[in-house]
Amino acid sequence: MSKIEQELSVAEQSLSTDSYSMSIGELISSYKNGEVEINPAFQRVFRWSDYAKSRLIESFLLGLPVPPIFVYQKPSGTWELIDGLQRVSTVLQFIGELKDKQGNLVPPLNLTSTKYLPSLLGTHWKQSQENDPLVLPENLKLKFRKSRIDVKIILPKSNELSKYELFDRLNTGGSPATPAEVRNCLILMKDSRLFEWLEHLVSYPAFIDTTPLTDRQIEEQYRFELLTRFLILQSTSPEEARNIDDLETYLNDKILKIADDATFDRAIEEKKFKDVFDRLSRILEDNIFRRFNAEKGRFIGPFLLAAFEVIAIGVAVNIENVRQQDDIWLTQRVRDLWANNLIRSIGMRSSQRMAQTLPIAREHFR
Repeated sequence: MSKIEQELSVAEQSLSTDSYSMSIGELISSYKNGEVEINPAFQRVFRWSDYAKSRLIESFLLGLPVPPIFVYQKPSGTWELIDGLQRVSTVLQFIGELKDKQGNLVPPLNLTSTKYLPSLLGTHWKQSQENDPLVLPENLKLKFRKSRIDVKIILPKSNELSKYELFDRLNTGGSPATPAEVRNCLILMKDSRLFEWLEHLVSYPAFIDTTPLTDRQIEEQYRFELLTRFLILQSTSPEEARNIDDLETYLNDKILKIADDATFDRAIEEKKFKDVFDRLSRILEDNIFRRFNAEKGRFIGPFLLAAFEVIAIGVAVNIENVRQQDDIWLTQRVRDLWANNLIRSIGMRSSQRMAQTLPIAREHFR
């Protein structure tokens, strides 16, 4: 047996799956009976527009194929939804059965006009008044309930980590989900308290002040991406950085390990995080991660990720030394980075860039 065949045999033993085709009516009943679990916090991570939701309902009514959903079957027999959150949530919201984190019903969905069924505009499931002209006709409700969706099931004997691996694979490489969105859902699946802690940090005023982002970056939760890099790259050695093949996979693996790491002191890390960004905000506010133009004598341009990696991580790694210096020293050290052309990022993959920037970050603020 070749080495590849041996590795494949081991991997296959760690993942056991099954498949099942169920009607929308069965899916709804399973959810109402507590047999399908949806983490409501995921709704804060992924959000579909009403138009995207209406297109899904249109697909079911037209009999068009819909991608399968993926669930993890717990030893108790209940299903934990891994992928397909928005599809399942849309169905449940449309019929008025979707619940939020507190167990309260989410307002039902009123459909928008779609490409093939423009008359869906304003249509809803439950009758709001006598002779309601916008309620979905009974024959179409029956058709909708009988529509089928494929369910891919990860069985209990699988390695528990396989559900995180599956979610990662399904939502990267061609998916519209951003790395931060995928990672946040992985964290929620693993440890909701860790996610809540990250949410607390990402809303810290000094962190927001120093990271001026576009509306799209904010919507795609890019500050979570920055926070993850800040927490993880401090402990990434230059040698380890040079061996990173895919940065997002590396960050995903590391953040999940933090969830299990009893030695990771969140109180200490939070104190350092706030100290770093309080100092950076105090000296240069939203200019801190922009390029410094010596000729104009000022900072110009947009937020630069490479600058964030060098400055924020460099200050964090050397925080004990930085605490002994004044703001003038720190400001000059930041300007020296640009004067000596130490921050470079054009034409580099993230992993290649960090093999250069992390050693600079460690040395420059000593």
